[in-house]
Parts: sequence; C-alpha cells; structure tokens
Amino acid sequence: MALLVVEQGTGSDLLAGLAFSVGFAALDTGRAPFGWLAWLAWLGWLVLANMVGGLGLTTLLRLVRNRKRRADHQAVAAERVTAAERAATGPRPP
Repeated sequence: MALLVVEQGTGSDLLAGLAFSVGFAALDTGRAPFGWLAWLAWLGWLVLANMVGGLGLTTLLRLVRNRKRRADHQAVAAERVTAAERAATGPRPP
C-alpha cells in the first residue's frame, strides 16, 4: 500500500523509504500484489528521479549563488588579457 502512496507523488523521503521496506518485505514473503520486476522498475525510477533532482537542484543553486563571483572573475580575466596585449605590443609612440 505504501508503494501506491509514493507513486501518487507525495514526494516524501520517509514514505519512499517506507515503501522500499514494505515492498521488499512483501516480495520476500510472497504476499505482494506486484512482482520483483515491477518493484525493481519502481526502484530504478526512484533512483533516477532522486539523482536528477538532487544534481539538478544542487547545480542550479550553485549557479545562482556564484553568478556575481563568475562575473567578477570574467572581468578580472578580461583585464589581464588586455594588460598582456598592451605589454606585448610595447610602448605606444607619442
């Protein structure tokens, strides 16, 4: 039953853990209304969604947080390139 609750999109880690445990226990005793393949497919989707959500959210938050730092870094790099170009061309005639 807990497996059905998670599939309805509650998004709770506690319910996902409970569904994992209950589903595995039901399969182990042979009383589950679903088979090993269905349970493994559900587990695969759960792992995939967790990875995409975790990595995507982490990356997005880091990009937003470091936006100003990246802009400052790019400005300093551009200034260094300009200074290096000026030094390579030598002094300008008056």
